[in-house]
Amino acid sequence: MISVSATDAADNIWAGANYGSWIDLAAPGVRVLSLGLAKGYLVSTGSSFSAAQVSGVAALVRRKRPSLTNTNVAQLLYQTADDLGAKGKDQFYGFGRVNAARALSTKPRTS
Repeated sequence: MISVSATDAADNIWAGANYGSWIDLAAPGVRVLSLGLAKGYLVSTGSSFSAAQVSGVAALVRRKRPSLTNTNVAQLLYQTADDLGAKGKDQFYGFGRVNAARALSTKPRTS
């Protein structure tokens, strides 16, 4: 399990985001464009959008490197996140904002 908090376009933590020592990563979650129920689009906010983005990046990593374990994928996401807030893991951003490009281009450490 990867615990996620939500950020805005300026990488600030969204006021409604969860926070605490359990947060692992952050991802955009404010004013996210999504599909609406009536075949339209909507702009909405919430950490559910952030969790979907982290899940998507994890899926892309797993597709590129199918031999990685779940733990290896999580560690790669942590290692390649953009560290925001206090240096290192903190209660608002965890290890930082997920970085899909870096996660897909970095060779994982699996030891």
